[in-house]
Amino acid sequence: PRDDPVIEKTKEFSEVFGTSGSLNIILIEGNLKDPDVICAIYEVEEEIRNNPFLIEKGISVYSVADLLKRINLGSLPEDAARLEILYAILEDRAEMFISEDYYKTLVSVDIPVDLSMNEQSMVVDTINGIIRNTSIPNGRAYEMTGNTAINVAINNLLFDQQTKSLFVSLLFVFATLIIIFRSSLYAFLTLIPVIFVLLWEPGILIFMDASLSVITISIASIIVGTGIDYGVHITKRYLEEIEGGLDRSKAIERSIEKTGLSLVEAALTTIAGLFAVYFVNVPALQEFMKIVISMIALSLIGAVFLLPALYKIKRF
Repeated sequence: PRDDPVIEKTKEFSEVFGTSGSLNIILIEGNLKDPDVICAIYEVEEEIRNNPFLIEKGISVYSVADLLKRINLGSLPEDAARLEILYAILEDRAEMFISEDYYKTLVSVDIPVDLSMNEQSMVVDTINGIIRNTSIPNGRAYEMTGNTAINVAINNLLFDQQTKSLFVSLLFVFATLIIIFRSSLYAFLTLIPVIFVLLWEPGILIFMDASLSVITISIASIIVGTGIDYGVHITKRYLEEIEGGLDRSKAIERSIEKTGLSLVEAALTTIAGLFAVYFVNVPALQEFMKIVISMIALSLIGAVFLLPALYKIKRF
C-alpha cells in the first residue's frame, strides 16, 4: 500500500545502509586462491557499479574481493602468498562468501524494493548481460538469481501463459457464438468489437503510463468475458428484427433503440462498482481499476458503434 510505514521505513533503511532491498546473488566458480580470479571478480563488480542505468536504480554489490581489498589497505592482493595471509586473517568471515574448497564464491547484489516490474526486468537483463561478457580465469560466472530474478522469471512465464490462454478463450467464445447464432459469420462479427478493444490495450497502458504486471496482464481475459456481452445483445436483437421482416437499416436502428440504453446502463453499473476499488490504498489495484474501466467503455463503444457499422454493409 502507498505510504505504508513498513514500506517507507524499508526504503529509508535501504537508502541509508544499502542492504535492505531484494537480495540476489551471482555464483562464481574459479580458483579463489589465484589473485587473477579475485581481480576478475572485482572487475565484474566495478562494471555493475559503474553502469549508468544500474547507478540510477541504486544497485549495490559486495563480494569477498571487496573484503580482501579493505583489509589489504585499499588494494587487491597481487600474489598468492599475500592472498593466503589475508584468508588466514579473515578466518570465519571468509566462509560467508566462499566454499571450503576455495572454488565457489557469491557476489551479493542488493536491489531496491520500490522498483517496478519493468525496471526489475531491465536490471536483471543488464546485470546478466555483464555476466555473460565476463571472463573468469579457469572458471565461470553464472547469471544472477534471487528474489528479483525469480520474480522476473515468474512474471515472464505468466505473460507467456496468459497469451496462450487469451487465444484459447477467444476460440471458445467464438465456438460458443457459432452455437448461439448458428452462423460463423455473425459469430465473427460479434467478436470484432472485443478484438478491437484488445488491440487498443497497449495504447491504453501507454496513455495511462501503466506497466505490464501480473495484475494488468489479466485484464485482457476479463474483457473477453465481459465485453462480449454487449455485442451479443446487439447481434441477437438485429437478427430478431431481420426475421421479423425489417430491412437491414431499420433492423440496425431498432436494435440500437431497444438495447442501446440497457447496454449503457449495464456498463455504467459495472463501472460504478469498480470505482469502489479506487478507495483501496493500493496503487496497483487503482491502476488495474482505471484500465478495466477504460476497456469496458471501449467495449461498449465498439458494440454500439462499430458492430452496427459492420451490419450496415450490404452483404451482412
